[in-house]
Amino acid sequence: MNLNKYILKIDQDLNSPDALLLLNTHYKQLNAQEKELFILALMGKVIELKTMIEADKYR
Repeated sequence: MNLNKYILKIDQDLNSPDALLLLNTHYKQLNAQEKELFILALMGKVIELKTMIEADKYR
């Protein structure tokens, strides 16, 4: 599976009011290898959001 697929899914989940529930549900449906990719994609998203917050702080 492709990492971009998980990044897209995470982006879609984060746009929902029930983001944490959706992320948790989707994570539970994955096999072990897919969970590793999902976690990598989620870590990338966290870094991206942290960078955006830091940049916004200094505006």
